[in-house]
Amino acid sequence: MGKRFASAIVALACAAVVALAGGCGGPSDEQQIREGITQAFDEIANQESEARRQMVDTMSADGSLTDLGVDPQELSDALFDGFGYKIGDIEVDAEQGTATAEVTLTSKTLAGVVGGLKQGIVEVLGSGGILTMTQDEINAEVGDMLVKALDEAPVEEQEISLPCSRTGEGAWSLDEDAGKAVGRALVGDLAGEATSAQQAQ
Repeated sequence: MGKRFASAIVALACAAVVALAGGCGGPSDEQQIREGITQAFDEIANQESEARRQMVDTMSADGSLTDLGVDPQELSDALFDGFGYKIGDIEVDAEQGTATAEVTLTSKTLAGVVGGLKQGIVEVLGSGGILTMTQDEINAEVGDMLVKALDEAPVEEQEISLPCSRTGEGAWSLDEDAGKAVGRALVGDLAGEATSAQQAQ
């Protein structure tokens, strides 16, 4: 479940970037890039966006969350509660057709959620109560711990760099590596597992 969840988050970030194919128009190179980044992060923040729907579908695919009594949509909404961003400096190399944008990302991370979930599991195991539970009761307990871990996960601030390229038509778009950078920020220390899981799908 953890790897699928992590993979879904990375896929979400990449999908939001792909949605920008062709770039955005604007009065200057920097403005085009700034508008494109705004569009990408608004796609992630919007719970009704196609990227967010794809994420929920991915998490729902194997039914593991349903077995725990957890709604994937509610899980997604809880993860992105507190999500925000601030676009900083954008350095443009007009001659090379490349640029790098610095962004401050504010969000919960999957690593933070997993940390809280592990703590909850340790507490349940220590109490010994799990020994008398049925499988359905264990599933419900884990589902409750997962929701609690999501609700209580700290919102963290991270600095990320997003590479951009100018297309043949003169518009700017975020590179594929930009989506991966956002995905790594959202997943945290589990980024390696997420990338491996996504490649295996």
